[in-house]
Amino acid sequence: MDFHSSYFVGRRAESALWSEYLADSQGEAVLIVGTEGTGKSALIDQIVLQTWLDRRFRCGYVRYDVGLHDSPESIMRYMLEDAFHAARAAAGAVDAPGLRFWQWDAFFEGTGIKRRRLEEIYHLIHFLRFDPQKNIGEQLLGRLEQISSLIPPEGRALFLVDHYEPIPVEFVEPWTRIVKHLPPKIKFVFSQETNGALLRNHEFMSLPQVKTIPCPTENGLEPLTAENFDDLLSCFSFQPGQGEVKRLHTRYAGNPSLIRAALDLMQVDSTLTVDAFPNEPDPDKVAQLQWKQLVRLGPEVVRLFRAYAFLDVTVSLEIAMQVADMDLQTFKKTLEIPYVRNLIQSRSDGHQIASRPLLRCIAGDPRTEPPFGEPTDYHHRAIAVFESLTHRSLLPDAFAASRIPEHALAIGGPYAFARSVCEAAEHLLSLCHFDTALRLIRQALEKIDPRDKEAGQLRYKIGCVLLQRGNKDEAKKIFGEVIEILKNTEDSDTLPDVLLTQGLIAMDEMRWADAHPILEEACQNYAINDDPQGLVDALIPLGKALWKLGRQAEWGRTFRDAMKTTERIEYNRQRLRSQASVYCALGKIYEEQGEYEKATRQFHKALDLTRDIYDRVSEALIYANLRVFQEAMGRLKRAEEYEQKSLVIHKELGNIEAMAVDHANLAYLAEKMGETDKTKNHLFQAKELYKQLGNLEKVAEMEFQIKNSLETT
Repeated sequence: MDFHSSYFVGRRAESALWSEYLADSQGEAVLIVGTEGTGKSALIDQIVLQTWLDRRFRCGYVRYDVGLHDSPESIMRYMLEDAFHAARAAAGAVDAPGLRFWQWDAFFEGTGIKRRRLEEIYHLIHFLRFDPQKNIGEQLLGRLEQISSLIPPEGRALFLVDHYEPIPVEFVEPWTRIVKHLPPKIKFVFSQETNGALLRNHEFMSLPQVKTIPCPTENGLEPLTAENFDDLLSCFSFQPGQGEVKRLHTRYAGNPSLIRAALDLMQVDSTLTVDAFPNEPDPDKVAQLQWKQLVRLGPEVVRLFRAYAFLDVTVSLEIAMQVADMDLQTFKKTLEIPYVRNLIQSRSDGHQIASRPLLRCIAGDPRTEPPFGEPTDYHHRAIAVFESLTHRSLLPDAFAASRIPEHALAIGGPYAFARSVCEAAEHLLSLCHFDTALRLIRQALEKIDPRDKEAGQLRYKIGCVLLQRGNKDEAKKIFGEVIEILKNTEDSDTLPDVLLTQGLIAMDEMRWADAHPILEEACQNYAINDDPQGLVDALIPLGKALWKLGRQAEWGRTFRDAMKTTERIEYNRQRLRSQASVYCALGKIYEEQGEYEKATRQFHKALDLTRDIYDRVSEALIYANLRVFQEAMGRLKRAEEYEQKSLVIHKELGNIEAMAVDHANLAYLAEKMGETDKTKNHLFQAKELYKQLGNLEKVAEMEFQIKNSLETT
């Protein structure tokens, strides 16, 4: 619960209506409806507290605060991933806690799922596994059905989706599909303004699963009554005169957000009277008074609020502190100032400004002198922080990558946004965040001329999404269209990338003769652009295509050209990685020719390079290949040594799935060497790891092999 829940008063009718909805075991979507500032978020907080204290039910909840740029698909993806990691933890796995880990952990505890048999939790983990090739909505519904089946009859699962900006119309349809098929005991709670897209959609509102608070919803949540107002006053340490109180209540028509803002200001500045406030219930004018008071509190307060305003989303203290250009001690001290604390909303995944009108007022303040600072300075720092987070660990940070384009837009306009989206899409595709990537790409395409090269680059990324989703034919069609766009715009930078992708598709389909000219054209374009990295990337598959076509002299020369080209790559790490790639590609060719000694020598050369740059992922992959070569030559002990080295690295990286594969391979080698105890031990280890991953097919396979091993002995 956040700080603002302590101000909650009244709403007895709404609380009673929620209690009625909660008692119904049917899966439902409940819309909390009200205009800006009427207390929708506070009522959601109260609903959580009320449900938690209701002894009739075993309840768990997870809350997602949703901004303008958060698509339903991205929220669903976060739900699946958060639930998966928390379920693994419930089964005994050690995962690094994510932003909402503790909410989900408490959710499984509150609903009684953590008390289920371990085998049932393993089954849940299995169903929670995210598959990027399948529809995200269908996956979420399947997971909700599993959760529902594990919850007792008195159990309720609450998923709170608090929109702090009106959602676009196109976001309604995905939520409609979910709500239409909600399983029993599952409750979704959405906040909506009185003109919100969900409320205006006839199909959504006609679903029998949809309920509203209040009911009917014409005017949304009612203003505070005089009785409620007295309750609100009791939350404050000072007591204004009764005449002042009545004027404030009348002036703002009982709007709880505006009244609370005024009382907060009067508490922090005892000289203020009701006459100091706007005569009409205008949130923006009240926000201006709040901002003036914050400015009086000093430069640190100004920088803190400017940082949160320009970030515009819920973020961790670490991010906000760096964007504000403050040290941690000063930042935390500033955040503890009572009036500051009142206006910063605390959530499980970070903090943000509690009032949207206040956020708009601060972000729109044109002053740039100290301590306000140039808006571009805040945006530049935000980009630097998010780029650091994107590259900080082995895998990119999806949230950080998706936030960079908005700050690029603020600094450089639509085309800077488009270029930033292209970079962000690379990271998002590597994480299979396809829907988030597509949403950003479509936003960028709406901002630029479709004839410009940036449009071709963005459409190329759409093709890459389709390709990764398995829609190869549609991807190939788009790539063909993109090539025409790029040739017309004379975009020589992206053209070879598209050609290389087309060539790799042909290679994957074993169309060697088709791949050859495409890859040659890609190489020519990379050479024209003086892009040695791209040229090496294209020469490697070209060499393999020539080898497949039986052109002996040419494929050898192509690989020599590739190795020679690596010397022109500027950055040492990229240069050594590219050289390792050439050696590995040669090694795979020798493997296919059955020349395992030659293949081993090539991979050992690659191994030395990956050690130099401490590329542990590639190092483990090389060990796996070396294990295959040694096994093919009958050197089982040597093969076992390589597989053990792969296992050590995967343990270091925390790659559970790869560790399971390593143990399964070690069991196979031990069985071939007649070492029964080793075989059973590795099979058992693999089985336990596959259980943590929820991969029940592999668990069954390991159990079958263990049984066979026992019968053999």
